[in-house]
Amino acid sequence: MKLKNFNTQIFAGLSDQEVSFAPGLNILLGPNEAGKSSIINAIFATLFSDPKIKRNTTKDKEFNQKFLPYPDGDYIHGSLIIEDNAKSYRIEKKWSRNNPSVLLEKPNGNLIDSPEKIDNILNEILLYGESTYDNIVFAKQSEVKAAVKKIAEESELKSTVTDFLRKAVMEMDGIVTDEIKEKIEAEKDKLLSKWDLDKHQPENPDRDVNHPYIKARGKIYDAYIEKESIKARIRKAENSEKELHKINGEIESLEAELKAVVKKLTELSAIEADINKRSEIEPDLKRKQEKLSELNKIKKEWPELLKKNKEHKKKLKEYKQALEKLKEEKAAYDKFKLKEELEEKLSKVKELNQKIEKISSEKEKYAEVNEEIAEELVKLENKISNIDAQLLAGKLKAKINKASSALKIVKGINAEEEIEAGSEIEADGYIRVHNNDIDLEISSAEIDFEQLQEEHQSFREKYNKMINELEKLEISNSKEAREKLKTKNDLLRDSKEAQKEKAKILADKTHKELKEEHENIEVDSSSREIEVIRAEIEQLKDNKISDLKIEIKTKENKIEEWQEEYNSLEELKDKIKTLKTNSNNLQKELRKLAELPEEFNSNKEFREKIRALRESKEDKTEAKNNKNYELIEIQDTMPDESLEELEEIYENKKRKFNGLEGRASRLLKVEEAFSQTLKEMDEKSFEPLINSFNSYLNILTAGNYQTSKINESFDIEIIKEDANNKLPVNINLLSFGTYDSVALALRFALYENLFQDKPGFIILDDCLVNLDPERTEKAIDLIKSFKDKYQIIFSTCNPDTADRLGGNIIEL
Repeated sequence: MKLKNFNTQIFAGLSDQEVSFAPGLNILLGPNEAGKSSIINAIFATLFSDPKIKRNTTKDKEFNQKFLPYPDGDYIHGSLIIEDNAKSYRIEKKWSRNNPSVLLEKPNGNLIDSPEKIDNILNEILLYGESTYDNIVFAKQSEVKAAVKKIAEESELKSTVTDFLRKAVMEMDGIVTDEIKEKIEAEKDKLLSKWDLDKHQPENPDRDVNHPYIKARGKIYDAYIEKESIKARIRKAENSEKELHKINGEIESLEAELKAVVKKLTELSAIEADINKRSEIEPDLKRKQEKLSELNKIKKEWPELLKKNKEHKKKLKEYKQALEKLKEEKAAYDKFKLKEELEEKLSKVKELNQKIEKISSEKEKYAEVNEEIAEELVKLENKISNIDAQLLAGKLKAKINKASSALKIVKGINAEEEIEAGSEIEADGYIRVHNNDIDLEISSAEIDFEQLQEEHQSFREKYNKMINELEKLEISNSKEAREKLKTKNDLLRDSKEAQKEKAKILADKTHKELKEEHENIEVDSSSREIEVIRAEIEQLKDNKISDLKIEIKTKENKIEEWQEEYNSLEELKDKIKTLKTNSNNLQKELRKLAELPEEFNSNKEFREKIRALRESKEDKTEAKNNKNYELIEIQDTMPDESLEELEEIYENKKRKFNGLEGRASRLLKVEEAFSQTLKEMDEKSFEPLINSFNSYLNILTAGNYQTSKINESFDIEIIKEDANNKLPVNINLLSFGTYDSVALALRFALYENLFQDKPGFIILDDCLVNLDPERTEKAIDLIKSFKDKYQIIFSTCNPDTADRLGGNIIEL
């Protein structure tokens, strides 16, 4: 199969591009970024890539990013004409998310748009799958190492190469292995179905005798189930005998325990009535004795509380009198403190009045300064400055070379002055020179000097007048006027703040009223410190008086509580007497009853023991009956065979099982020997590939390297002829040039063995760049010889390489 023509409307950076290929050697020649790789990628995509671009697969996302035109492209196009057995086929694809399409035109002109039918036709033409073409036919030189790794790892590609080579060797040797394989597999299935021979157990350990497979069981599995079934029956018989012995022992133990329970229950039942009566009397006696103790305590405390409360009330009265004296002393201190505060306020008001008077006096100095005057000065300065700038723009320069008499000159708006002949003159906008013989005026043509002079004089006179009027305030310009105005405003603000502070101090009073209030307060200068007075008040009020009130109230509440319950101390004494009589009667009644046995700590414990014994009697009687029922059930379910008979049956089943496992082991050894024979044949299957690889490697390395071995895992070894040292094909061990030579030789060898019966095409990028001159010549000769049988598409950016190779040169 060969390529004839490719065209694309748009693909990656390509636009409306068409190339035609000839049989033999074709050279894609162009600088970097000319589109060589894009054409190769487009041809590959046209052959293998699904036109429907999905959004959720990594492969399609990468395809979209690499080849969809950025930023506005929404489709990719490719059309390829191939030739197979002198017949032409045209494949056209449009890749798109929304409107993809694929079309195949057959040699007779018929068109097919079914993707499945198109794939079937292409599979017949191409022979091999996408992975084989990607890693052998289209592989870049720099990716050959990765391609070899893919051959070893990808099942499709590895299978393609190894099956092809093995088939060739088998056919040459005349060996047929299918029948042998089928017989071994059939016998294995009969014996080993559902059985793991290495582990001597079912494939699924859970599918044992308790949960066996129903269908597709092997002989070993069946023998295992039979053996384990007998083994289970033996275990059941052994367990039944053990259980019989165990139950008989349990029945004997229950009978002994039941006898002991009945004896103890009879003994305790004899005194049960007295103990129950005692349980009623003893709590009542205990309550009466506790109440009697409580009443005796109240009888003692009642008179004492009355006495203490009387003493506390007397002490409370003394504390209150002392508190009143302290409050009077605090009031006197408060007057003293108020007088001090009023003195401070009067002093502050006096200070503020002085400040206000001073500010008022200072403020009078700036009465004539206001915002309007300051603004007017700024305007006049700006106007004068503007005129000066205009005059400055009309700069004039002159020189009096000769004069008959003394000269007078006026420069700009300046006053008249005398000059001598030969003097140079500079003026802003206007010059007047005159004497007895001449009177010359010169002015700038760009300004109206007379008008500017008149305005300047007017503004200057008005400005000077205002400055003269403000001279006493030391104001000579608008800046100083602004500063004086700011000072005036600051004084006004300070005056308002002082007035505000004074009003705050006086509040709603006048200065006179505040002074009279101060004078009317009379104080005792011998007052103690307020902290001492307050501390003594707090001590009395919050501690002593409060604590004493609480204590008095507590005692009064207690006495009221007793009076509410017992009315009086006398009635309390009568109640105590009645309780004593009742307690004595209960004690006499207890002495008539049976005593609680020493083994019990309480009547409750005795009752619980009686109840537990009765329950135990019932439980043990029921347990004994249940064990008798169990004994009967076990005797009914025991197997008909004796334990000795079952053990003999088990040994027979075990011998059968072991015999079948031995037979299976021997069968696996036969299979292993057969596989080893196939393996030895597989090793021969790589001989054609090794011979081709060795031939091309010998040419490309000028006889320096030859092939040592290629195995089914694609581990490659080469030998350097002069050193007999084995070196693996590894980029870290070989030079770039040697590596490229080995890679190119391997590609040609793989390609030749795969396509020897149906020559096709191979894509080569510039694989000569790392070769020295001698190896380059060898490689060129090899490529030229390869083109006689196969179509080669060689990609390069080097015109010299293209010329040396010759063939159909396609310039991009």
